[in-house]
Amino acid sequence: MQNLKAQTATETTPAWRELALLLQVAGMVLLLLAIVRISGPPDSLEIMKLIGPEGCFLLVLLFCFALRRYQRLFQLAPVILPAGAALAIVYQTIAAGSIIEWVMLSASLAVFVLYGLERLLISAVDRRLFWPVIACNTLLLTWLYFDRMIFSVGRTHISFNHLVQLMHVAEEVKAALLFFGKGHLAVIFEITLLVLAPVPVARMMLGSFVCRRRRASALFGWLLLSAVLFGVNHLRFDMVCGHLSVFEYLPLRLDLGMLPVPDHPALRQAPALNGLLQQRLILDENKLFPENVLAFQAGFKPVNLVMISVESMRRPEFDRLMHELQAFAGRGLLLNNHFSVTNITFSSFHSIFRSSFPINLAYTGRWTSKIPLEQLLENASYSTLLIKPEKINMPGSNFWGRRTIEVSAEPKWKNTPLVLEKLREELARPGYKAIHAYLYNMHYNYYYPSESEVYRPVIPEDINLFLMQPDGENFAGLNNRYANSAVHTDRVLAEFLRQAEVEGRFADTLFVIFGDHGESLGESGFTAHATGPHVRQFEAPAFFVGAGVAPRRVDFPTTHADLLPIICEYMGISLSGSFGRGLAAAGDFPLLQLDEAVSGRIVVRHRDYMSVFDLGGSGSLKWLITVSNEFAIDASVAGFYASPDFSALAEVIKADADFIIRKLGY
Repeated sequence: MQNLKAQTATETTPAWRELALLLQVAGMVLLLLAIVRISGPPDSLEIMKLIGPEGCFLLVLLFCFALRRYQRLFQLAPVILPAGAALAIVYQTIAAGSIIEWVMLSASLAVFVLYGLERLLISAVDRRLFWPVIACNTLLLTWLYFDRMIFSVGRTHISFNHLVQLMHVAEEVKAALLFFGKGHLAVIFEITLLVLAPVPVARMMLGSFVCRRRRASALFGWLLLSAVLFGVNHLRFDMVCGHLSVFEYLPLRLDLGMLPVPDHPALRQAPALNGLLQQRLILDENKLFPENVLAFQAGFKPVNLVMISVESMRRPEFDRLMHELQAFAGRGLLLNNHFSVTNITFSSFHSIFRSSFPINLAYTGRWTSKIPLEQLLENASYSTLLIKPEKINMPGSNFWGRRTIEVSAEPKWKNTPLVLEKLREELARPGYKAIHAYLYNMHYNYYYPSESEVYRPVIPEDINLFLMQPDGENFAGLNNRYANSAVHTDRVLAEFLRQAEVEGRFADTLFVIFGDHGESLGESGFTAHATGPHVRQFEAPAFFVGAGVAPRRVDFPTTHADLLPIICEYMGISLSGSFGRGLAAAGDFPLLQLDEAVSGRIVVRHRDYMSVFDLGGSGSLKWLITVSNEFAIDASVAGFYASPDFSALAEVIKADADFIIRKLGY
């Protein structure tokens, strides 16, 4: 009898563990469907429109509760899930489903494969793996939950690039994700339901039930079935996509937020594009991160260097609203067609201070090294300094300045005049200085005093952008809020420059004023920055005024990588080894830029359009799409896709890929 009990114990396992895994799988599938549905839901998912993944998950829990006595259904679930997916494949084959439906089915099947693998590990390998598997699934569910939240507003997916950079901008992210009003209650409920509920709910439902352990052969068979169905669905893509023209396919690809959707079969099969959609590229770090070699030229006369960066300052608002700063720019060097190299602060500053193309910067240690220009000036008895609001935790070595002064004020708009007041005090001290003053009030949520609220209506200051409904009214309020922050910055910064001129600083100080990158305010569905390649995230004003600067307007395109060469020209410093070209080697489009929404995403920016490429880890350069700078398929790019053999598109892809290879690698 004891042997029989022992044998029974080894052949059984708590049923709640199986149900917990199934509930986690249900949450993953529902969140993935919700993410894809945002891009353009098919009619078959009407229930997702009405109640969302949370409501659907509640229905799943209700269904499980109603059938809690019928364990056989739970035991058959690994068979039922792939069987349902197979029926969906058959149905979509007959009904000629859309690409979005194909993506939804592929995502669901990928989760089923994951489920089969996890069951195999737990039941056939080691039952102690249950809790590590549950923990990994919980992390994945959390990722998917926040990805849905961010994608619904910013039209970008959370990437590993964002996570790696999180350590450098933790306070900014924390500020962006604070939940105000009723929003935090909804978030707590949703996370509890979708992420934390599966294990305790499963245990409450089936804690006292047992079921037979699965044989490894049966579990492997279910895993194999799910994998085969996933492969079959992948092979179906050409059939699903075949009835669409390339013009119909490309907007869908854009709407999916550049998810890894295969190329249209017509593109893959076009002889003119053979070998162009994916090419080999090995990055040359000497080109990406050239070693700045600097030296004082004969007759060098020292002046103070003051760099004033304005977080997220866009060129359109600078041109349209910041009239006082425009007047100062007209008295100096105005870079009238200026762009940032990247759309995030961390890598933008590296490009500015070192004239680099900082691709995958967060994965390297290059941002920890001393800035060469700063080192040269310190050797010449300059004092270097960074002045910024507190809790902006960018590494000092990337920000500028061995010494740092932090200011703190509430409300947040007061930080900008405080930084400028500290800058004025430091300039009054004896000795030459190289100072970076970092102004933050134009970062979301866009801060300003009540007297600067010229444009209305506005969204509340404490709104969470990632909980904001992305509709016309909110985007209008967002634009007005940003415009008011621009008005405030214009007034405060212009007042500082007026005082500096009165105090004689225009004779002994070179002032460089610039935005670190641009910002999206709802254009083409994008918001904030580091969310996509839209041109608004890269248009940043820049001008020089003060010692030795004569009035000049530059209309040819420049980038942040050009700022270091230009600074050196004005200060009488020779420079070799830079990614930028300065003013002496003026050029035209195209420009190379980095979309930091995804690791290794390279943009070739032309005057009216852009080509977007992904750099794979294996050294492959994959073309994604060529679109207008407004991220649309319009007249500026229609001709590339109009020819039946895609010869015009082939010329563009080849030219842009060759440009990347020539500038970045070999």
